[in-house]
Amino acid sequence: MGHRGARLARGRGGPDCCLESDDGVVLIDPVSVSYLLAATGPLDLGDGETLTADTAVALLLHDVYVRLPVDRQDAFFADAARRIFDAVASGEADSALLARALGGKV
Repeated sequence: MGHRGARLARGRGGPDCCLESDDGVVLIDPVSVSYLLAATGPLDLGDGETLTADTAVALLLHDVYVRLPVDRQDAFFADAARRIFDAVASGEADSALLARALGGKV
């Protein structure tokens, strides 16, 4: 997405957005997140919610909007994104499943 995309994402995220520079942004749709979670395993979101390969699509595309008030939704997505990134970056994911999850998607 490049610098322009990063600036747009920062603007959408508001002043508390986690982006610190305009180096770039990676966008991953919920279906691809489910593939990543198949490689990393379930993630505890710290609020009693567990994000799994089986629940990711419904949770990220529907449930969050039903369960959380609008003013808490962005924080939920930011926290989930950080946890997913950390799980992938930790090096503990199943490398074969991770390669399959990313194959043809990058």
